[in-house]
Amino acid sequence: METIRGANVTLRPAGESDLDLLARWFSDPGVYEWWGGSPLRREVVAEKYVGRRRPAVESLIVEAHGQPVEYIQYHQGFADYHRADEGGIDMFVAPHARRRGFGRDAAGTLVRHLLSERGWSRVTVDPAKNNPSALRFWRECGFQYERDLDSEGPAELLSVVR
Repeated sequence: METIRGANVTLRPAGESDLDLLARWFSDPGVYEWWGGSPLRREVVAEKYVGRRRPAVESLIVEAHGQPVEYIQYHQGFADYHRADEGGIDMFVAPHARRRGFGRDAAGTLVRHLLSERGWSRVTVDPAKNNPSALRFWRECGFQYERDLDSEGPAELLSVVR
């Protein structure tokens, strides 16, 4: 996995050296509220979010001005509603970096990369129905409503197509 550059952010592969940072982020109530419902143990973070699931899931750290500000991941053909040339992304902005434009820059950068460089035909997200700020964010990033989901709780399937 290569490094991807946006207007003001850089997306780089997450690795073992990011474990302490990610464990801290996944212990923040504003993060775990939407990512599992309780703080994640360090072992779980290590297993799922530092690149150990490659190539099925690519985990990335987003940096702005050389500092980590966000976690973003993508997975191709992962869900039952994805064809082989489609996939989904998930992300959160670190508590200290919210409302500064990094999320929009990172999401747009990754979507463009997946559609243009990776040849995906469709990128999806599945924010929780009871998370209005996430729903608003993804719609402002150009994602369109497709249908309701209920795999891990009520969610909306939103997508961008090439």
